[in-house]
This record gives sequence, structure tokens and C-alpha cells, in this order.
Amino acid sequence: MVPVDSSQTALNAARYAVKLARNTGASITLMYAMEIPYDIISYSGYDLIMDQMAAEGIKLLNRVKNACDADDVILETKFFRGSAANEILLEQKNGYDLIVIGNRGMGEIKGFLIGSVSRKVICHADCPVLVIK
Repeated sequence: MVPVDSSQTALNAARYAVKLARNTGASITLMYAMEIPYDIISYSGYDLIMDQMAAEGIKLLNRVKNACDADDVILETKFFRGSAANEILLEQKNGYDLIVIGNRGMGEIKGFLIGSVSRKVICHADCPVLVIK
């Protein structure tokens, strides 16, 4: 499984996962979790904003899929709504052998204080996690 966002490190992780899949015969699931902005729930255009954000998330998944040059690898995409770390940890319980995730490079202190998605996944995943820069 490869969780992606719009960062270069997520694209690097996806491309690395494709190389691994080619060498091992594995398949890949690219996943994107749309963070829900709770501060706009009461906004009258909430549904429209959510639909637009979902469409952008699906476009992102397709851009990453196309950028991976993975014609010879089985590659599926999954879209979720919710906290990225939580959705990754829930999805990995479906039997993935490995999570390949990009490290955003927040820095050790900032990552410790705020907590990054990759840090949470590393700490709580039930399978190995490979972090790509």
C-alpha cells in the first residue's frame, strides 16, 4: 500500500513501490485520504466543497498512477474521507504486506511536536513500513 498526497516524497514513494512490485510480482494499492475540514461543517456550501475536494483527490490519485509508469504492474487506487493516518492504519488491516510512505521532512522537533502521518503509521502499523525521502 502506498498512501499519497500532493508532495514530491509521496510520488517518490509510489515510484519506488513500482520498482519493488516489478521485482517481486506484487500489486500496489495507491490510497488517498481526504482530510475533512471540520471548521466549515456549518458552512452552507459544505457539500459542494466536499464534492470538489473529493474530485481533486481522485484526480491526484490518477496523476500519481500515471506518473508511476506502472503499465506492467497491477495498481489500484482507493479514496477515503478522514484523517490520513487513521485511514492508512484502518486500511492496512486488510492484509497488506508493506506500506511504502513518503517522509515530508518536517524535521525531528516539528515532527515530534505536531506528529506527522508517517510517524503515526510507523508507530502503529501492523506490517513493515518503508519510508522514502
